[in-house]
Amino acid sequence: MSVFTKRLKNLRKQKSLTQQELADLLGVNRVTYTNWENGNREPNFLMLGMIANELESSFDYLMGRADDNNFEKNPTTQEEFENLSEIERRIVTYRQALQYLGYFKDFLDYAGLDEELSDTEIEIEKELIVEVKDKHQLIVKQLEKRLKNLEKNKK
Repeated sequence: MSVFTKRLKNLRKQKSLTQQELADLLGVNRVTYTNWENGNREPNFLMLGMIANELESSFDYLMGRADDNNFEKNPTTQEEFENLSEIERRIVTYRQALQYLGYFKDFLDYAGLDEELSDTEIEIEKELIVEVKDKHQLIVKQLEKRLKNLEKNKK
């Protein structure tokens, strides 16, 4: 039994959920979920994120890359978010951004390059990579500007 399957089962039981209940929350049938828990199949990357969220687990803990389950639940409604102080909202926003970047990196690692792609698929992926790169550069510039403003205001 892999670390993933052990933790999946233990976290589900800690939440007092049956396999059927968790499968329903994830939008899959019970047989699919059972295959994951028994190690017969693996969920795709997006589903791993959904599982971690439903079980209030960090992705790293669920996958066996961390020994501590340092999951911090983010506000789930606009009202909960608005009730936070300004600094708490910023912290939540930055943490969510870091979490998504981590998921994106894991997706790139998980996707691998060993699968056969058609010429059309290769061109589509190239376009997507350029788009992500451009958006990343824009975000980095915005963060650098924000950091300079914060340092300037500190003086």
